[in-house]
Amino acid sequence: MCQTTVKMLILLAGLHSMTGCSGNEAPNTSQPSTISGPSDIKLMTEADAAATQATVAVGNIMLVLQDVANPAQNFAYPKCTGIQIGPHHVLTASHCHDARLVFSKKQIALNTAPETLTFNRFGETLRLFYDGEKIAAADQAKDLQPMGDAAYINTDWDFAIYYSAANLGEGFVDLFKAEEQTGELALALYGHPHSIPLSKAENCKGALDTATLDFFHDCDSLNGASGGLIVETAGGAPLAMHLSGPFNNSAGYYEEHGEFETLSAQKNRALLLSTIAAIIQEEAPALAAELAPQEGCR
Repeated sequence: MCQTTVKMLILLAGLHSMTGCSGNEAPNTSQPSTISGPSDIKLMTEADAAATQATVAVGNIMLVLQDVANPAQNFAYPKCTGIQIGPHHVLTASHCHDARLVFSKKQIALNTAPETLTFNRFGETLRLFYDGEKIAAADQAKDLQPMGDAAYINTDWDFAIYYSAANLGEGFVDLFKAEEQTGELALALYGHPHSIPLSKAENCKGALDTATLDFFHDCDSLNGASGGLIVETAGGAPLAMHLSGPFNNSAGYYEEHGEFETLSAQKNRALLLSTIAAIIQEEAPALAAELAPQEGCR
């Protein structure tokens, strides 16, 4: 049996509370105050994305809403981040669930000058704004796919897998090739916080809690980063999916609060891809067979 499958009794215990989610939030209309100073969140260019192969699987999860002013028109409201895990499947956090979600992978910044990213404060909420241009999807029918109802939802562990009838294209993460890792690791988090183009939160680290199988990290994470892909900095191997946590450990946070928020003060929670694979194998074997048709541990 796979090592992670042996741990299923622990996995299914449901010991988790969902706090500090970085999915969508109620808008705050307070006047913003700009936070100056660098951040550990950087915009990705096409060259950056090409250099890190796993990032081609990361896209923006958006909610399709009807335009009240023009009922014949719809618009997509950014909600979370998603990871393509097969030609037709996308992985994200279950707290992002909605039957009207779409998924787009072609959202790379054209202008990556420092001033294109601005951190503003609305009341007690930090918001990240992008005022540059981004590459438009060349083929909306391909890059913006309705995902409909989830193929599998696990609210205890806060992840969901969606199915798209249309092929989402090349470039996806194989859940069943991800390995369980122990010890502290240098990391990077890829996602779409606050609907900005694909970004990378760097200069962070994390480790697996072997008692609960939660993966805790201190990568900067803002609303919209839920479902983001965490990779090992050393080799760029896909490792985990980000679920929830604060914006922390950056110069911007320091300027606002006068101190760094450390990993021990409030932890960002993630889930190893290998743990997700083990849960699917145990609870949804048909889906596991569809995602990983080969038998045995990989």
